[in-house]
Amino acid sequence: MCVLLRPELYVNRLMKIAIRTDASSQIGTGHVMRCLALAEVLHQRGADIHFISRELAGNVFAVIRQHGHSLHALPPVSDPVSAGNGTAHAHWLEAPAADDAEQTLAVLKKLGGVDVLIVDHYALDAAWEKPMRAAVTTLCVVDDLADRRHDCDLLLEQTPDAQTRYENLVPLNCRMLMGPSYALLRSEFVSWHHKAKPRDGTVRRLLVCFGGVDAVNNTGRVVEAIRILKRPELQVDVVAGMANPHVATLREQCADLTNVRVLHAPANLAELMAQADLSVGAGGVMLWERVCLGLPTLAVVAAENQRLVMQSLAQSGQIFTLEPHEMVPEHLARTLDDILSQADALKTMSRLNYQQVDGAGAARVAEALYFRNDKEKG
Repeated sequence: MCVLLRPELYVNRLMKIAIRTDASSQIGTGHVMRCLALAEVLHQRGADIHFISRELAGNVFAVIRQHGHSLHALPPVSDPVSAGNGTAHAHWLEAPAADDAEQTLAVLKKLGGVDVLIVDHYALDAAWEKPMRAAVTTLCVVDDLADRRHDCDLLLEQTPDAQTRYENLVPLNCRMLMGPSYALLRSEFVSWHHKAKPRDGTVRRLLVCFGGVDAVNNTGRVVEAIRILKRPELQVDVVAGMANPHVATLREQCADLTNVRVLHAPANLAELMAQADLSVGAGGVMLWERVCLGLPTLAVVAAENQRLVMQSLAQSGQIFTLEPHEMVPEHLARTLDDILSQADALKTMSRLNYQQVDGAGAARVAEALYFRNDKEKG
């Protein structure tokens, strides 16, 4: 189920759209997954989608291709280096930023007539974006950090109250798409948002999921906490993401826990979230998926770039949070036991989350892209 906000914008409008983003064991899969959510909406409106991604360890090229999009793979780097552009996440690029820009430009020129370039990468900034402007009509940046300058026409930031953070980081004429109403979620979350109901505060089913990778195996620590908790009446779904290296270990770990099942990259994650009463997991893209479905969450700071969003949601009473050093099974068990007793807080948390995100963010961003591109060409 996809939401079409203004149908007149999509009539006989075939756009060519390029998306520059990466996934890896270091980066995770969230950037690609939220771009796939936007690509899904744009493709259903007739857009021709081309992903540009570097061949990094832990990439999800197969997933991009499974969605039917063209993939232009930038070559792997034999001797990974920092981008050298001074950004906090420069090491994510594993190549000099100038080389990456040159290779990306070569793809754009080969494609010819690219209407929109979408950039979702913490290692890329205005210096990389500037040479792209001559090759595309509209440049859109997806960001969460506000830690570097951008040269773009639109900037998407899903964090609440983020507008002022970008005042000196984007051009004056840049359109800001701000807040959770623009959260990029897959179409099944729109559907399940309307099927799911705010929870009543009683926890019968627990969902454990730390995204696509979870290299440090926080999932395993939560499983040990569940063992210590000794709540056999609590049904637990343990989800290991598509690039999780610990699947076999998790299955062995849960073999004697009759109330726990391990699922590897399930296709029905939205349904599992809608059925759960409480979730334990990381921040990132998946945090907004839980909010959309009104799912109360104990969120763990798995990366510093997630901290700001999590602090904002915690302050508004929408999530519980844990720091990485608190990921000790005994402490987790005590924390979960305390949360399970807070029925009123869980009920309020579910209602607040459900009301904040309706899942139609990708459709709103698609509308903004069509409107901006038509305006420039008109």
